[in-house]
Amino acid sequence: VPAQTNVALPGVAPTDLPPALRGRLGLDIPREHWPTVPRLKALEAAGFAWLQVHAPPKAVLADPDACAYHATALRAVTVPTSLRLVLHAPDQLMPGDERDVLAGLAAHVNCAGAEIVVVHGAAQPPEHRDREIAALRELAAAIAPATLALENTAATYPGPAQAGHDALAIVRLVDDVGAANVRACLDIGHANLHAT
Repeated sequence: VPAQTNVALPGVAPTDLPPALRGRLGLDIPREHWPTVPRLKALEAAGFAWLQVHAPPKAVLADPDACAYHATALRAVTVPTSLRLVLHAPDQLMPGDERDVLAGLAAHVNCAGAEIVVVHGAAQPPEHRDREIAALRELAAAIAPATLALENTAATYPGPAQAGHDALAIVRLVDDVGAANVRACLDIGHANLHAT
């Protein structure tokens, strides 16, 4: 979290939050930042319950020693808090093509204690959909009972639409994977970019 970020709400304690928001607020740590215990304790005191951290790059996930080192360090800064961990997989992850990376991601999730792992869904071209579904089933089994959340995406620059841009395609993918711990993660900002 950038040092200048002030997440505390003056005069508002976590118990003052509306009941519907208690335990539901979360914050994303940008890729360029590393969480520290004092910062996380401040987020916790401000009423946040969830923390999303981006997984290391694919090259780190594919290296068992580097992956374990990163996951252990992440667990060390989150354990002193009550924050619940969400791990966001690398944006360019292609389930079905990178088995060593998926195995590393599963190991990272389990070591760091993440409850949810977010993966961009429908990343493969249609002709490789069966391979993607099989890989996501394997990942879901490897991280259970953690939740595998398949997220819709958006194009960074103008170009042809991709299956992953369509939130309904993500819901269909969740159904096709068919595992009890697989859910859809709706990124409303991405969905808004592709709304017609």
